Amino acid sequence: MQRPAATGITCLILILLLATTACTDDQSAPVAEETPLRVAAPDAAGDLEGDNYGDVVDALTAAGFTNVDTEVIPDLITGWLVKDGEVESVTVDGVSDFESGDEFDPDVDVVVAYHTFPEEGADDEPSETPSASPADEPTETASAAPVVLTPENNAELAAMLKVDPCEGKDFEFAQRHEGETIAFDGSVGAMAHHGNYDTRYDILIGPGDKGPNTVDGPTFQFRDVNMLDLNFVGRTPNRFGVGDKAEFTADVAGFSRSSCLFFLEPVETRMR
Repeated sequence: MQRPAATGITCLILILLLATTACTDDQSAPVAEETPLRVAAPDAAGDLEGDNYGDVVDALTAAGFTNVDTEVIPDLITGWLVKDGEVESVTVDGVSDFESGDEFDPDVDVVVAYHTFPEEGADDEPSETPSASPADEPTETASAAPVVLTPENNAELAAMLKVDPCEGKDFEFAQRHEGETIAFDGSVGAMAHHGNYDTRYDILIGPGDKGPNTVDGPTFQFRDVNMLDLNFVGRTPNRFGVGDKAEFTADVAGFSRSSCLFFLEPVETRMR
């Protein structure tokens, strides 16, 4: 009569042992570590070079990179060989030769460097202002009526038209006479469409009659202009382009030391 009780006690002991074993197994099971999120480069660095920077930034952002920045290289003059916005290089976490599919942390620094035109009138901070000798000082006196500076009435302009580009006198002249009007005989050295526009142009002008072969004097630029902006007086040409000669009257708009461009705003153009 006592055997059923013994059997019940035995079953109870087995249940307790199984429960204890299960708890011990749960506590000793290793906890899987979370794998950090990684993102893959959408293309190799070499394949991204030459693309438009906006498309490259979009592709990197879509791939999961969260810290994409851009670096401007304002070195374009005509935009013929290198397009405005064309990517020069892409670096991810300091790596500039990565391959498509290479993995990085999503928040690493990504820098997209691209070419563009310098800002109009932009230039480096001038160093100490050079002391001007009496011969360098302009001889004109201020008057209420605006005076058009020419090589005939302004020795400083006459000298600047003969110096090597980027020598320093062109920068000094632009700083001193910004907003004033100058007139000189010149010729078109280069002409290209401005950006994607069909009827707006960037026009390079050199003093004298040598057109694209001009080596002396500043590299003047009319930037983002159409033919109406040139305000032709006298004879209006059927076409206007490289090699054409004219008497240019224009306002001084600034100088870029990085590109050595002397910016002008056209006032009137008289064909020669």
